[in-house]
Amino acid sequence: MDLSKFEVYKFSTGVSTMTISKSGISFSQTAVIRLEMATHVRLLINQVDKEIAIQQASSEDKQAMRFYRARKNAVTARWNYKDLIATLSDLMGWNTDEHTYKVTGEFNASEKLILFKLGNAEMIS
Repeated sequence: MDLSKFEVYKFSTGVSTMTISKSGISFSQTAVIRLEMATHVRLLINQVDKEIAIQQASSEDKQAMRFYRARKNAVTARWNYKDLIATLSDLMGWNTDEHTYKVTGEFNASEKLILFKLGNAEMIS
């Protein structure tokens, strides 16, 4: 049997999510796995449609930022960039000092990115 058109499916429980709070931005285990545990990603912001995307990138890419760092017992990624939190809060009119917001992402395998539509965020606290 010719398996050349098949790819191994990477299992992960849950969905790709991003959580935004005053203390940082976290990405779920599934998000990290879908991006193949990339050490670097490019962050893309669409201010008109209020969306962000994280796209797998090379560490040599000057526009890339650190994403996943291997740790014991944790396959997640976290950013503590206060400016980014403020930018997203201003864009969406969120109060991240008092609330946390969670957004489910849409994985695009061909572009190696996850798209987060910020307008679909849920307030979780």
